[in-house]
Amino acid sequence: MASTHHPSSKIRPTARMADILRLEKSDIIILMALMLGVGLINLAVPITIQTFINTVTMGSLIKPLVIISFMLFVFLSLVGFLYALEFYVVELIQRRLFVRTAFNIAEKISMARLHMYERNNMVELVNRFFEVTTVQKSLGTLLTTGVATIFQGLTGSVLLIFYSVYFGVMAIIIIMVILFIVFVIGRRGEMTAISESHAKYSLAAWLETIARSLNTFRFSSGEGFAMQHVDVLSKHYLEKRQSHFRILFSQLIGGVFIYAVGGTTMLALGGVLVVTGEINLGQFVAAELIIFTVMASFLRFIGQLEYYYDLLAGLDKLGIIQDLPQERTNGSPVQITGPLKLELFEVCTEAASDRVITNDITFQLEAGRDIAILGADGSGKSKLAQVIVGLRQPVHGRVQLNNIDLNLLNIEAIRKHIVLLHKVEIIEASIRDNVKIWKPDTDIENISAVLEQLGLLDAITRLEHGAETKLHFSGAPLIRDQAKLLMIARAVVAQPALLLINELLDTLEQESLDKALAVLRNQPFTLVILTRSSAIANQCERVISLEAKYRRT
Repeated sequence: MASTHHPSSKIRPTARMADILRLEKSDIIILMALMLGVGLINLAVPITIQTFINTVTMGSLIKPLVIISFMLFVFLSLVGFLYALEFYVVELIQRRLFVRTAFNIAEKISMARLHMYERNNMVELVNRFFEVTTVQKSLGTLLTTGVATIFQGLTGSVLLIFYSVYFGVMAIIIIMVILFIVFVIGRRGEMTAISESHAKYSLAAWLETIARSLNTFRFSSGEGFAMQHVDVLSKHYLEKRQSHFRILFSQLIGGVFIYAVGGTTMLALGGVLVVTGEINLGQFVAAELIIFTVMASFLRFIGQLEYYYDLLAGLDKLGIIQDLPQERTNGSPVQITGPLKLELFEVCTEAASDRVITNDITFQLEAGRDIAILGADGSGKSKLAQVIVGLRQPVHGRVQLNNIDLNLLNIEAIRKHIVLLHKVEIIEASIRDNVKIWKPDTDIENISAVLEQLGLLDAITRLEHGAETKLHFSGAPLIRDQAKLLMIARAVVAQPALLLINELLDTLEQESLDKALAVLRNQPFTLVILTRSSAIANQCERVISLEAKYRRT
């Protein structure tokens, strides 16, 4: 059953937003300058209209009206041009944000610690990358319409003071009410938005479970179980959405109320000022244009708070991936020109959270030689393989490569010379790309030679597109044995200094197994085969038997 629990981001979304703004500081400064220009021009429009009305009421000549009309056209055209520039700058920011996020997440996933793969469904976790589009759109809207709305409202409020101090007092009161709506009524907005997002991904995770289970939900009561859980998770989402919507709706009602009351009060106040002679009719019309522009700006600002909450929720989800614990990156660089010498000294591995496999494994494998590690299920073969390649730390003991402790070496650099084969991992690309993924510069002749040695070339040639046939992640159209042999071909083409094969050979048909072992044992690299099969183990130069002995930690 899909869990409704999801890991949370350690860093506040507001801090992540600040980091993005820092990275895009230069373009944001350009945006602010463009918005300042738009704001100043927009303020000039009411003044131009005021002049126009005064000219008309005084019965002046036509020529000033034409000039004023032309000025208004220039101002409005300039505003449109500046808006277009804003749109372009925001597009550049959004593109950089997308690419930067993609590279960052790819790096974080590839270097995530092994326990994150053991405790989480990493494929489902990666779905949070799609929040980058929410972040793009929300950030773009807030940087343009949002900031422009705030700027327009504040500058309009300042300009009203020049018409009458009473307008200024009213503007300050309205701003204080707006702050109350944002920070008091909306104090839980970030939390409810994130909770809603968690509920959404819980439902998506369950749908993904249904999609990858070919038979489970097709037979017996499987479909009913699936629908029942969809119902539970949908209700959970609706509860979280309702909690968030209450805040949004309360803020909107508050905004509409202040718009109606504030606009009416300002209009009445302007009428009183005209009657008392403190402002003339042209000033009254210009002031009311500014007033309703200010009120509309504040109302739009409140309406855009949902973008702000969506932005924070999206950054929280991206942060879950960006905060994945990473493998160590320190250590000495390595210079490897041939096969590796491998040594283990009294290595014990962890079996579970409270148990240790007490094998105390010690052996020395000279460069270019091969060894089989034989053990039943649960004997610790997989854990041992992970210890040797640095994916897992031993409970005690140490691993040495070419007489150097593995913990002293740069793990990322050493893995360029080590390969671990455990299960079939096919990428959705051509057969040729699947084979050369670890050695991209290898030529087609070398690939063909390895495929022929493994007995794969004829089968691949018979495919409609040959080596250019695109494979499904399951390996199709290749059958199971062919997919496993393709993994071996990938390793042979890469020519690592050390190759570990963990149980990949155990279920091969005898003919395929014989070809695979013949090819593997004819290579110059150091070879470690971990297996349950004594028949496979006995074909290696040396055999070490594992017996699972447990103790509590």
